[in-house]
Amino acid sequence: MRSLRTQVRLRRLLRVYTDSSERLAESPADSSLGAASRNRLVELASSLQAAWAADAATVSLPALRRHVTRTLAAVDQAVAGFGRPGTDPRRLAGELHESALPLLLMLRGMEDVADRQLLDWLGAGALAKTA
Repeated sequence: MRSLRTQVRLRRLLRVYTDSSERLAESPADSSLGAASRNRLVELASSLQAAWAADAATVSLPALRRHVTRTLAAVDQAVAGFGRPGTDPRRLAGELHESALPLLLMLRGMEDVADRQLLDWLGAGALAKTA
């Protein structure tokens, strides 16, 4: 499984989101800052989705693809809510980290795992041997 493109873009989005949420928390009355930051985050989220679309082709397990896709949908929701009136930017950043950091760690760990090993972990290897 190869997911380096996705990992790089996810790390970039997390870094920019965190920086932007800190700036917005320091000056919450600056609505132009929220809108500009949200636009930048939307671009980064779109780039992240494109990277995952390319990397997903190397993932042999549909359940793994679905898990990453669901988590990226949560990332998109956090981006969509960024800078909206009445939202706490630090809370949104915390929610984003809760979903994105475990995904990042999982993707990094899966880089070195062979597809055959994944199938063995899931018990699919035993089924293939008996068929």
